[in-house]
Amino acid sequence: SSVAFWKPVIDDHPWRMMWGTVLYYWWHYDSEVIHEVARFGRDFIAQLNPDAQENFAYRNAIEMLDIEIN
Repeated sequence: SSVAFWKPVIDDHPWRMMWGTVLYYWWHYDSEVIHEVARFGRDFIAQLNPDAQENFAYRNAIEMLDIEIN
Protein backbone atom coordinates (compact mmCIF):
# COMPACT_ATOMS: atom_id res chain seq x y z
CA SER A 1 0.00 0.00 0.00
CA SER A 2 2.95 2.35 0.59
CA VAL A 3 4.12 1.88 -2.99
CA ALA A 4 0.63 2.42 -4.41
CA PHE A 5 0.29 5.69 -2.50
CA TRP A 6 3.81 7.14 -2.83
CA LYS A 7 5.09 5.87 -6.21
CA PRO A 8 3.09 8.34 -8.34
CA VAL A 9 4.13 11.26 -6.13
CA ILE A 10 7.83 10.34 -6.08
CA ASP A 11 7.94 9.47 -9.78
CA ASP A 12 6.33 12.82 -10.64
CA HIS A 13 8.55 14.83 -8.25
CA PRO A 14 11.84 12.93 -7.82
CA TRP A 15 13.75 16.07 -6.80
CA ARG A 16 11.41 16.94 -3.93
CA MET A 17 11.60 13.77 -1.83
CA MET A 18 14.28 11.58 -0.30
CA TRP A 19 14.48 8.29 1.55
CA GLY A 20 15.19 8.31 5.23
CA THR A 21 14.51 6.33 8.36
CA VAL A 22 14.28 7.33 11.97
CA LEU A 23 15.86 4.90 14.41
CA TYR A 24 14.81 6.28 17.78
CA TYR A 25 13.72 3.58 20.17
CA TRP A 26 16.10 0.93 21.54
CA TRP A 27 14.20 -1.82 19.73
CA HIS A 28 14.83 -0.16 16.35
CA TYR A 29 18.44 -1.37 16.68
CA ASP A 30 17.49 -5.00 17.23
CA SER A 31 19.07 -7.00 14.41
CA GLU A 32 15.73 -8.38 13.23
CA VAL A 33 14.06 -4.97 13.24
CA ILE A 34 16.85 -3.08 11.48
CA HIS A 35 16.99 -5.88 8.89
CA GLU A 36 13.28 -5.39 8.17
CA VAL A 37 13.70 -1.60 7.92
CA ALA A 38 16.50 -2.08 5.37
CA ARG A 39 14.51 -4.71 3.45
CA PHE A 40 11.45 -2.47 3.30
CA GLY A 41 13.56 0.41 2.00
CA ARG A 42 15.20 -1.68 -0.72
CA ASP A 43 11.89 -3.23 -1.79
CA PHE A 44 10.14 0.15 -1.82
CA ILE A 45 12.85 1.95 -3.79
CA ALA A 46 13.04 -0.91 -6.31
CA GLN A 47 9.41 -0.20 -7.28
CA LEU A 48 10.17 3.38 -8.37
CA ASN A 49 11.10 4.41 -11.90
CA PRO A 50 14.88 4.11 -12.44
CA ASP A 51 15.45 7.89 -12.68
CA ALA A 52 13.48 8.50 -9.50
CA GLN A 53 15.31 5.72 -7.65
CA GLU A 54 18.70 7.44 -7.72
CA ASN A 55 17.33 10.86 -6.79
CA PHE A 56 15.08 9.59 -4.03
CA ALA A 57 17.59 7.16 -2.51
CA TYR A 58 20.82 9.08 -2.97
CA ARG A 59 21.22 12.26 -5.00
CA ASN A 60 18.76 14.47 -3.10
CA ALA A 61 20.55 13.81 0.20
CA ILE A 62 23.96 14.47 -1.38
CA GLU A 63 22.75 17.83 -2.69
CA MET A 64 20.98 18.77 0.54
CA LEU A 65 24.14 18.06 2.55
CA ASP A 66 26.27 19.84 -0.06
CA ILE A 67 28.63 16.90 -0.37
CA GLU A 68 30.98 16.96 -3.33
CA ILE A 69 31.33 13.60 -5.07
CA ASN A 70 34.29 13.09 -7.38
